[in-house]
Amino acid sequence: MIEQIARIRWEETDSEISALIRESILIKKYRPRFNVLLKDDKSYVMVGITKEEFPRVVTMHQIQADAYKKECNSSRVQIKIWLGPYTGVYALKQTLAFLRRIFPYCTCNKRHSRNSCLYADLGLCPRYCCEPAKVFASRPIAEQRTLQRDYAKNIRYVTAVLKGRKRAVLDELNRSMQRAAQSEHYEYAGQLRDMVHRLEHVITHYRVLSQKNEDLTDGLRAAEPENDRASLTELKSWLALPANYAINRIEGYDIANIQGHAATGSMVVLTRNHRNELAPDRAQYRHFRIRMAQEPNDIGMLREVLSRRLKNNRWPRPDLILVDGGIAQLNAAQDVLAQNDAVAKHGDNAEHTPSIPLVALAKRKEMLYATNRSTPRKLSAFGTIIETALLTLRNEAHRFSRRYHHKLRDKTV
Repeated sequence: MIEQIARIRWEETDSEISALIRESILIKKYRPRFNVLLKDDKSYVMVGITKEEFPRVVTMHQIQADAYKKECNSSRVQIKIWLGPYTGVYALKQTLAFLRRIFPYCTCNKRHSRNSCLYADLGLCPRYCCEPAKVFASRPIAEQRTLQRDYAKNIRYVTAVLKGRKRAVLDELNRSMQRAAQSEHYEYAGQLRDMVHRLEHVITHYRVLSQKNEDLTDGLRAAEPENDRASLTELKSWLALPANYAINRIEGYDIANIQGHAATGSMVVLTRNHRNELAPDRAQYRHFRIRMAQEPNDIGMLREVLSRRLKNNRWPRPDLILVDGGIAQLNAAQDVLAQNDAVAKHGDNAEHTPSIPLVALAKRKEMLYATNRSTPRKLSAFGTIIETALLTLRNEAHRFSRRYHHKLRDKTV
């Protein structure tokens, strides 16, 4: 292939998201021979927007997508729009993950039998798109149409960004924000302002990975080394930690149960990998089967999990602990840490280092709480590397605890 190159030309883009999209546009336009042979069926990915009342966003390798297009199967969900091909699977999925936090959309294959959706609890799904059909039908017609319009707008924005029309999306959001403010709809204007801020943050600062291994465990990378350091410095300053304090191991905790039954806890871990990036270290994940009485008491369960973990000296000491929740979970975790410090001091443990930094992350507005701060702060204020790392940690802790919870629950059925 190298021998056949006659001329090389390159373009500079403002971010790797832009490069990813630009590459897709050029491949589709020129169909170069070495880009369409597809000897490796994992090299190219397509994004599909389904043709449904509430369209879903799906990803497929290009060979799968080509086969899907050729099939005339009425039982399968039709794809209304195809986007791509994109070469970086991990890069694309990270881009979609960020866009989904700004413009929530549905990925559930069918409506739920009960009004519950994990993705809605995480702020990634509007909920009404996959709630039971009877529940949605019970809403007033005017409300149904408004929700459908809002959802369609989210899908339109996601599609536009993936097509490279990010500036048009930002301009439309800014105009809508100004109209809402002029109409004195200040709460809605504030929501639009947050959307603009997060979208600008993703487009301008976040550099999508271009790495061979596409699994999440390969790491979370900042835009640039300078941004990485600045993000960590900002967090350490807010936590009143020394400038030379090293954050090499972060542990996240969550609880899963149904009214106290089949209760489980999880510990998930981020450590520095060979590229010095904070990455999930699944070999160090741990499950906890709750021993306390089977009654709804998430705070008590969190206390138990942390107490048992801190008594285990075989595991490395964390540089930062994150718990899923708000001020109540933060206070409970702080009490456990204080008791652990007191026990170690009483026992004259010379190897014990007290006061592990502690934060809590609330789901709804992604607010970060700290023991040394009277008011929380938006997670996005700390920059991409910290936002990505802590959100991944919280979501991994939630997933890991629920997996063990479902396993225990299935055994009792």
